[in-house]
Amino acid sequence: MPDIVDIHVDSSRLNLKLERLPPEVRDALLATIFVETGILASKAAERAADVMQVRTGKFVRRIRPWAKARGENRVYGGVQIRDPRANLFEWGGTTPAHEIAAKSARALVMQMRGGKVFAGRVHHPGGKYKALTILHTPFGEMKPEIQAALERAVDGAVERSMEVGG
Repeated sequence: MPDIVDIHVDSSRLNLKLERLPPEVRDALLATIFVETGILASKAAERAADVMQVRTGKFVRRIRPWAKARGENRVYGGVQIRDPRANLFEWGGTTPAHEIAAKSARALVMQMRGGKVFAGRVHHPGGKYKALTILHTPFGEMKPEIQAALERAVDGAVERSMEVGG
C-alpha cells in the first residue's frame, strides 16, 4: 500500500463542546472544506510541477483533495498524495542502492553521452533527496485563508439559521 501524506488543520482551538453540530453549520463547513482542500491540492500540484522534474505527470495527478462528514459532529478534510514516494519528496531522505528492471517493455531506454542505451535492468546506486515540502509550503501560505474561510462558514451558517429560526 502506498504511503499517504495528509495535512490536517489543528482544531484544538475550535473545541465547541456541542452535543450536536447544527446541520446548517455542518453543511457549510463541509462545503468550505471541500473548496479549500481543492485549492490547496491545486497549489500543491503547481508546487510539485515547479520543484520536480515532471515527465509523465503521474505524481502530480495523485495529489487529491478530500472532505468528509462523519456522524453529526465531525467534518474534516485534507489533501493526500497516493504515491509511494510521497514521504521521500515531502520530507527528504535517502534511498538504498537497488536494481531497476524493465516493467512494461523488454528494456529500459536511457539517454547517455554516446546516445541511447538499452538495458533489461540497471543498478541504481541510491541517493539523497532534499525535502521539497510539496504540501507544507502551500499549506503554510494558505493556513490563514483556510482558517478565515472556516470561520466565515460557521458565522454565515449561524446567521442564516437564526434568520430562519428567529
